[in-house]
Amino acid sequence: WKLTTIVGLLVHALDFEQRSPTGASIGSGVRDAACFGMWSVARRYTTEELSQVDASTTGSRNRTDTHTSVFRLLASELVLTATLDPEGNIRRAASAALQELVGRHPQKVPSGIDLVQIVDYQAVGLRSRAMTAVAAQAANLDALYLSAVCDGLLSWRTINSPDAAIRRRAADVIGEMFRCHGPAPLAPLPQLIESHQVRSLDEWHGLYLAFAAVFPQSPSVFPNSRLVHCHSPSGSWIYLLRRDGPLSDQNILTAGKKGHLAAEALCVAVSALGKNSTPRPQFSSAQRHMHKHVGDPSPLTPSHGTGTSIAYNTDLESFRYHLTVIEASFEQAPTLGPEAYCAASVRVFNQLNNQGQRSLLDDWSHKVISSSTRHNPEARAARLGAIGSIVQDGLGKSQTEAYESRRSGALVSRSNIAVHDTGLIYDALMSQLGEKSHWLAKVAALKWLYAPIYLIRLIDGLDVQPLDQALLDCLEDRTTFNSREVGSEVRIQAIETVEAISETTQWDSTQRVETFGRVYGLAVEKLDKIRDTAWRCVRKYPDAVTPKTHPCVIILGTEPERMAAISTSSALYLDFMLAFCNDHLQRGHLMQGLVTSASSGSEGLMSAARLAIGRFISTGSSVDVEAYYDSLISIIRAAVPHGRLLRPGLDVLAFMLDVDGVHRFPHSAQWKSLLDTMALLHKGSDLRTFESIVQVYTGLARYEGLRADTLPALQRLLAHRRFPTVRLAAAAALFVIQPHDELKTIDLSIPLSVTTKNQMQKAYGHNAVMR
Repeated sequence: WKLTTIVGLLVHALDFEQRSPTGASIGSGVRDAACFGMWSVARRYTTEELSQVDASTTGSRNRTDTHTSVFRLLASELVLTATLDPEGNIRRAASAALQELVGRHPQKVPSGIDLVQIVDYQAVGLRSRAMTAVAAQAANLDALYLSAVCDGLLSWRTINSPDAAIRRRAADVIGEMFRCHGPAPLAPLPQLIESHQVRSLDEWHGLYLAFAAVFPQSPSVFPNSRLVHCHSPSGSWIYLLRRDGPLSDQNILTAGKKGHLAAEALCVAVSALGKNSTPRPQFSSAQRHMHKHVGDPSPLTPSHGTGTSIAYNTDLESFRYHLTVIEASFEQAPTLGPEAYCAASVRVFNQLNNQGQRSLLDDWSHKVISSSTRHNPEARAARLGAIGSIVQDGLGKSQTEAYESRRSGALVSRSNIAVHDTGLIYDALMSQLGEKSHWLAKVAALKWLYAPIYLIRLIDGLDVQPLDQALLDCLEDRTTFNSREVGSEVRIQAIETVEAISETTQWDSTQRVETFGRVYGLAVEKLDKIRDTAWRCVRKYPDAVTPKTHPCVIILGTEPERMAAISTSSALYLDFMLAFCNDHLQRGHLMQGLVTSASSGSEGLMSAARLAIGRFISTGSSVDVEAYYDSLISIIRAAVPHGRLLRPGLDVLAFMLDVDGVHRFPHSAQWKSLLDTMALLHKGSDLRTFESIVQVYTGLARYEGLRADTLPALQRLLAHRRFPTVRLAAAAALFVIQPHDELKTIDLSIPLSVTTKNQMQKAYGHNAVMR
């Protein structure tokens, strides 16, 4: 009886958890000791001694599988702990104890050898893997382990965990378990939800997510329960989703009470309910014509469903409460994922009648347009995401199929969005693409812009010209927020929008060249994620502005898999892009991206970019090389005096001059304009820019035809007042190009004196004097 008591205490200790007032776990030490105790019991006692333990008196939780031996009891408890415990060292300790139990007592644990290979010491180290892959594989071995895992999924370890991410993952696992094994192992879930126990918001959050994971697969899991049927004076409604349900307005609208968790819980429950709702009936052409001109009598009334599935009904108060929940989720957008409120918005929208749908879209669109640019940009972005999700869902088909259906006049499934609604949605999206718009709102607007474009391009009288300029501006967005360059997110989404709408957008030749030219520039810029996105767009539309007979276009068309596998950080890729862009405007945009990769990218990217530039200068035709020189000089001139590309452009120009010089086209008028432009930079105050200027002067002075104009400018830098480093760099360059013994006696690291200036004038004349 003593051994029975010990085993019972170890089983209870394995499920012990207690938290300090600050929320830290103080029960992990007890569970760790329990794992060691089970390991010791399995090692110390023989199979005959353990077989005498009465497992039914240990006080273990009652499961569907009756434990006939202590070995089955210990194995199930250890599997539960090894897969679902929040502490990694405890999961591994339980795995070690399970291995000891199976190894010391063969043929006593069901599927023991397979079990220890699945619940491996290394496999349970990562919690996400232990909860998903390891738990699912162990549950497939035997009903004993399935029952243990399902019990654990409904315990404090998972859906009642203080970590919201773990509760979300646990809900996903519960849904997968239900799909694979049916409702029997998860039978306690309805009772947990319906119980009158006072719960924290974290616990309700986990239960709502679990409900949302199970209910769409089979509402019969909750037969005749008040989850589905709750009779009240206002009608029949889902208990969880009523205004007087477990989560009230105060929980949702008060951020200090983890309002985002309440909003997410209610949104996923609304979405789950909608997945089992009866679809909105489709109308004939005559009915659609009538609704278009007359409208439905009750715009806010949910549509009625028929059949056995759950549908929205006449409980108008609850329905309005759902709209309140969605509106509240928009305000909680900074801490709430978009999947929750977007899916809920689509489900609620699909249950409205035609006039109600129009009213909802009008309301949300006007709120986006009329809201201040500084007021809660996250909420505007969330509302845009909901509108875009509704439009995308309304198309009901792939983008191309939807376009073809609209062109042929056929009805797109589930889409009753009228011309007026589409134009208003388009205006709402476009209102967030201005220069002063918040970057989050820009990203959201660009993400969903392509859906109404498919409809708008086929509607006469709607002006979409502002879209072209807005896309160009977004492709060049360089916004910074809290010392972080967030413009990259806007540029990525703008590229994806260009890729999405190019199938149906009939740009004129100038606009197409300008748009794709900027995409080509982004395909070689320093950020990896932007290069990858732009390269995908280039591969999809290789002949957008480049002739189909171009060798690079032919390669992209005949070898798509090989080209898709090329790394965008390799010199081979950059070689291809340099050869691909053969238009003046394309070269200009390409050089704007390439100078960032060759001067300020990662070390590997800088090396690859400079290698590609060097090879192009060495092997390219004089016409092409001169064209790229001209483009680079134009970039530098446009960036004066403090442009973003000034210093990168000077660095790359210095490198190009160092590689090849200018001997193949010495009479280009651009060199004179470059020297005039650089003379304006002598009044600047940026040390790095001056260092780049000295390097460019050094490269130009190597050519006899430009030396007479370059040396005086380089000599004037000898008397630079602010930076000794600039004086020393200029002196070193001059000594190489035009050696003079007088320079050896001048100390340029100290402030200039009258004697020093006289020495420099003696060596180089009056040119060696700076303002």
